[in-house]
Amino acid sequence: KEGTFKLYRDAIAHFEMFFGSDYLLQLLTSDDLHRFELFLKERRGLAKTTISIKMRNMHTVINYAVRQKFIKFEVSPYSDYEDPQPTRRNCAITLEQLRKIRDVDLSGERGTQIGNARDIFMLSFYLCGMNLQDIMAQDFRKKNVRFMRIKTETRKKTPTYTEFAIQPEARAVLDRLTKNGKLHIGHERSCGAIQRILYSCLPRVAKLCGIDTDFIFYSARKTFAQLANQLFIKDSVIEYCIGDTVTQSKKVIGYYIQVTQKMADLAIRKVFDAVASDKTLEQLQIDALSSGE
Repeated sequence: KEGTFKLYRDAIAHFEMFFGSDYLLQLLTSDDLHRFELFLKERRGLAKTTISIKMRNMHTVINYAVRQKFIKFEVSPYSDYEDPQPTRRNCAITLEQLRKIRDVDLSGERGTQIGNARDIFMLSFYLCGMNLQDIMAQDFRKKNVRFMRIKTETRKKTPTYTEFAIQPEARAVLDRLTKNGKLHIGHERSCGAIQRILYSCLPRVAKLCGIDTDFIFYSARKTFAQLANQLFIKDSVIEYCIGDTVTQSKKVIGYYIQVTQKMADLAIRKVFDAVASDKTLEQLQIDALSSGE
């Protein structure tokens, strides 16, 4: 994909910035990789997550060169070096904060874009944290959504789809935001334009709701997964709902079990019923445990 290609080119550009464009890659050692990582941090001033992305992308490029026999190492430079892991983004919001976002009165705000931003955020949550690109690819005139995440589809050797019913909560938002089954925000139809609306308006939504933690569009996905987990829904079912299907799992159990749409629909309904209630998360958890779920 074009975006991924640009990330690889950017990583290579930084690599050449440090080692030089005429560097013989076969000379690369673990110590060189440590020094390169330090260069990205201290000389370039990059954030930990950005450094992690660049180092992992260079690892991918180098692995490709080895597989294609462009280079051969006597000792792998990764024998004594591990790519830095990205910092986990703690952007999930609480059940109470989610309810505030759903219910906040935006009638006093100028224009309609802030309301659209809130609605798109809630739509993503009601579609199990579906990202914007996948939302825009859907035909919502159907009763179900069926998709393979565009972000990860090229990584899969065999097609694995997620399918679940569009719940009434999602349908109510879709009635406001779609035209002929497609997401349609005023005159804005492109993914980039809608992303800009979300970027500029979601911080205002958070401020109106008194949310001072990290709140972005991705919070919808994180919040759905976190809330489902807090309600004791199985990991494999959560993975299916958010599009990270169980067949992708490296766990052995992933080769023996199959999550079905029926299981997903029941789990999704459980999450949305919890949001629709006025009970605290602790009360909902006690109810779930007492009912033997």
